[in-house]
Amino acid sequence: MPDTDTAQAQETILNWLEEAKFFGDEDQDVTKRANPRHAWKRPMELLVDDKIFYVYSRDISKDGIGLTCRRHLGEGARVRVRRDSNDSWVPARVAHCTKTVGAFKVGIELTFDF
Repeated sequence: MPDTDTAQAQETILNWLEEAKFFGDEDQDVTKRANPRHAWKRPMELLVDDKIFYVYSRDISKDGIGLTCRRHLGEGARVRVRRDSNDSWVPARVAHCTKTVGAFKVGIELTFDF
């Protein structure tokens, strides 16, 4: 997997979160999560085992992103995510993957375990 330093990954996430706060609504159900999520619908790239998959984000918080993906991902799998080639790859871990109509809803935990 490509190398990304922690500062670079954190800066990328903060930029994404600022964009989401500006354009997206905040999740009103704060009892479920430690950090508020903001709607953030963007095409993204997900790197899994040196293969890039094209996914869509649903929402974002400072420690996670909700994605829609056509591929099942195993819980705990280490992945990397970016919006496009202008962004750094951000390390993440699959928290859950749930089948839905024609796709999977994937929750990824943003991590800095290098």
